[in-house]
Amino acid sequence: MSLQEFVPTPKFEDYKETFKDFFKLTRRDDGVLLAEAHTLGGPIQLSVQNHRALGQMLKVVGADPENEVLILTGSGREFMMGSDPDGFALETEDMPYWAYEYAYKDGRINVSSLVNDLEIPTIGIFNGPGFHSEIVLMCDITIAADDAT
Repeated sequence: MSLQEFVPTPKFEDYKETFKDFFKLTRRDDGVLLAEAHTLGGPIQLSVQNHRALGQMLKVVGADPENEVLILTGSGREFMMGSDPDGFALETEDMPYWAYEYAYKDGRINVSSLVNDLEIPTIGIFNGPGFHSEIVLMCDITIAADDAT
């Protein structure tokens, strides 16, 4: 018997709760996971907080062997057309720190997580007009709504 135990794998019910303020997560019995990004239940409003949460969520989803496919989309009729009015207040408090943390580190992690942390097929759904389309365009398959720009 080993002197150490395995680190527990993430459990869906746990991380569904952890990320509830950023993603509505639902998983079918066959392992198809739907991640609907949102702000207060509506379309995504970009912020430092949800920018970071994307990479964190992708890493956890990728570590759960129960997930077979990830479908990543937004909520409502647009993908991401606005910003949280106070979502970048942290940057004004310490711009050198947040310029690195947000713009470089989190941005790099988000892209890297889509490519390296998910060993399952990904489907991105561009559900309407918006920016940061690279999030869904980097998925293995991308589907766009008729009005997506």
